[in-house]
Amino acid sequence: MTLVRAIHLEQWSNTNEARDSLGELLRRLLHAGIPLPVIRKIHFLADEANQISGWDGILECKSNINWIPDGTSVWELGTGARQGGKSGK
Repeated sequence: MTLVRAIHLEQWSNTNEARDSLGELLRRLLHAGIPLPVIRKIHFLADEANQISGWDGILECKSNINWIPDGTSVWELGTGARQGGKSGK
């Protein structure tokens, strides 16, 4: 099995594929990390829909996992070198 390394993610982040599929990837990771019964709402934009104004993701769940917030959280996603560009607006 091939491991994903930080350099692979960095290279991928500069592609159009990353921009279009990051929301779907995050949605899949969240579904893999928390049981379905504790998810009250999960909505992450992908493909052309990620160009719509507003939050890129909304998650409402019961979580005791460090990287998945408990309660309601809103997400702003971005790829490439301009970190903080979208969330700083």
